[in-house]
Order: sequence, then structure tokens, then C-alpha cells
Amino acid sequence: MHVYEKTAEGIEPRHMVQSKNGNLRPTYVSDFRKWLAEGKLVAPSVTTILGILDKPALVNWKVDKHLEQAFACKIDSYDDYLTEVKRLTELSLDAAPRAGTDFHKILSDYQAGIFSDNPHERMCADNTYATIEEFTGFKADHFQSEVSFCKPSYAGQADLISDHWVIDFKTKQEASKFKPGKMAYDDHRSQLAAYRMGLNKPNARCANVFICLEDGQVDFQEHLQLDLNKAELIFNHCVEIWHLKL
Repeated sequence: MHVYEKTAEGIEPRHMVQSKNGNLRPTYVSDFRKWLAEGKLVAPSVTTILGILDKPALVNWKVDKHLEQAFACKIDSYDDYLTEVKRLTELSLDAAPRAGTDFHKILSDYQAGIFSDNPHERMCADNTYATIEEFTGFKADHFQSEVSFCKPSYAGQADLISDHWVIDFKTKQEASKFKPGKMAYDDHRSQLAAYRMGLNKPNARCANVFICLEDGQVDFQEHLQLDLNKAELIFNHCVEIWHLKL
């Protein structure tokens, strides 16, 4: 789970902790309970809270990844076959989030005037910010990137904000999966609605910017205020359920 802590130095991510053998591992709910008992100002991330909702598209994607590995795997022993399919699928599933995280860093650097030496990465970033300027009227230096907040019940980090906008980046690895105008889901709206509440920008316009890492396509998807208001209600109910289950 993703957790943020409010400290004297600011808002710090606590997504990983050191295990007894000295290695880093993901944060568990038990860690979160312990920190609360110690009086630390910690809160689960918006995406952690939204994790209680069913995500059919994500589930279907994971099923497809398992089937891809199962089709290619040629092992006679059933137990070894299961183990290997699960191992290969885990590696495959990890690749997409890692690629997205890496590109988020490239976009954050770009916004700060630090440009990638990789021509393809630079092209993708150029396209992203050109599209943002086209739809918002503002250049990259108008925005702040990676802005964190921590409320008592939830926390998060917005990719890009200004006085009037809250923007979240989403990456797609394959051009065949890039469908302009058809990639925004309810949880995307709930995430942005939660961000603008957490950042005290209740009337901010909200958008997802989808970027195809294969060919540099960009799709700017602004969300209607009516949809964001509904998404805010959904998120607030999720907050209640998440903390009740804690």
C-alpha cells in the first residue's frame, strides 16, 4: 500500500519499509496500524483507497497477461508450469508500472527545464506539453509538478497543478492499446476529484493526459464538473469503507 507521512520537513512517502533482513519491502496495513498507534501523522494514498473498488479493465488485462505467458510456457510438470507462468507474468505486470513511473520522472524533469538526452523520450515529452498548452493555454513552466498533500484520512501526489488545473498523467506502452477518447474510467475521475479536494482546489478543472510510450501519441481528456462531483461522492464513500475495514 502507498502511505504518506506529514513531518516537520514536509510530506514524505512511506511506500516501502526496511524488513528485518535489511531489504526493502512494500508497506503493509500492519505497518500503517503501528504508525498510527505511535502517533505519526500518516494517511493512505488516494489510489490505495480506490483499490477497494473493482476494476474490470485491470482484471482483464492481468488475465490476458497470464494467458500470454501460459500459451508460451512449455513445461511438462504442472507444479513447475504454474510456478513459471506466475513468475513470468509478475515480471510482465511489473514492466508497465515501472515504465510509467520512469516516464513520470521524465515529465517532471521536463517541466523543471531538464530535458532527456533520449530523442524518443524528448519527443514524447514535447508532445505531452504541447498538448497540455493546446488545451489549457499554458506552457510547462506555468505548472507545478509532483505536489503532495496529506489530510487526516487520505493523502496523495498530483502530477501537475496550477491555480485552475489538476492534471494526472497515464501512460500506455503499446500503440495498439491507445484509444483516444476511450481510456478514462470512473476511478480516474475519482482520483482527480480527491486530488483537488486534498489540494484545496475544489473548483479546479481536472484532466487526464494519456501518453503512448511506443509512438508518442497524446490524448487530453478533461472531465465534466458533474462527473467530478459524482466521483467525489464515490471517493468519500471509499474513504469511509477503507477506514472501517482498517
